[in-house]
Amino acid sequence: MLRFLQGVGLGGEATGSQLLAMEHAPDNRRGLYGALMAIGSPISQVLASLTLAGLAAVLSKEDFNEWGWRIPFLASFLLIGVGFYIRRSVEETPVFVKSQKVAAEKPRALAILQAHPKTLALLVMSWGASAAIFYICVTFAIYYLTGPLGLDRSISFSLLIVANGVSIFGGLLGGHLSDKIGRKKVLSIGLFLLLIATVLLFPVLGLKNWFASAAIISLALFAIQMNAGAQPAFFAESFPTNFRFTGSALGYTCSTMIFAAPAPFIATYLLGAFGGDPIGIVFYGLAIIAISAFALWRLPDQRGIPFE
Repeated sequence: MLRFLQGVGLGGEATGSQLLAMEHAPDNRRGLYGALMAIGSPISQVLASLTLAGLAAVLSKEDFNEWGWRIPFLASFLLIGVGFYIRRSVEETPVFVKSQKVAAEKPRALAILQAHPKTLALLVMSWGASAAIFYICVTFAIYYLTGPLGLDRSISFSLLIVANGVSIFGGLLGGHLSDKIGRKKVLSIGLFLLLIATVLLFPVLGLKNWFASAAIISLALFAIQMNAGAQPAFFAESFPTNFRFTGSALGYTCSTMIFAAPAPFIATYLLGAFGGDPIGIVFYGLAIIAISAFALWRLPDQRGIPFE
């Protein structure tokens, strides 16, 4: 139930923050403004990990387990308060206010399924590779290193800090480049980098070398975050104002639900089905990349169009 509530909150919070930023942004900086929202995810991962590491370093194991873990947990309520205050203080965007004035009636919540079904379906597929391979290259890769390959679990902590730190620059680069060369070109570059990372992931992890593992996981997260930098503007520009929030949120959330949620389970099954050989997981990843590439090819690039 808590996971369900978290999903409801994320569906409104992530897309809502992106649209607020982009609808206030100049048309030629929309990608960068959307990317600034997207990099909140890896920044939070790095800060959370460093906070826990700092507490673990200064507290005994007993103190950390008894009360130390509550410090970052309770401190997160301050962030919720700050976020709530900002949301209440920021004015609605001009394009949204204008659309409310000219609209004869508000569209029904799921009217988007009748008005733009093809666009929505293609957007869901276009984000599938980034959504699924994130969990393969993070959740499953860490399991693979510390499970079948037998490495110490402590390495996962430092690996993810480095990879998430590198990916922040990927998000900023993706947003900036999408304003310069277009959303589709950036997403295509990101998919190509994901293709390389998917093919090389398990051979590199098999080396059992920390630096090699950090490099390949960082490449995967850099590519995913590069796509995440271009994704908010790409999705938002696919819908008119009265459908923009619903379409963007449904496209992103449905893609995560369909492609990302089952990815670690499918990867685990394929590893067993192929007798411990990860080749089945590689072909699974390549198939999803092909789906996303096809959907991306069918969608138009509407960089810089007036939101009105």
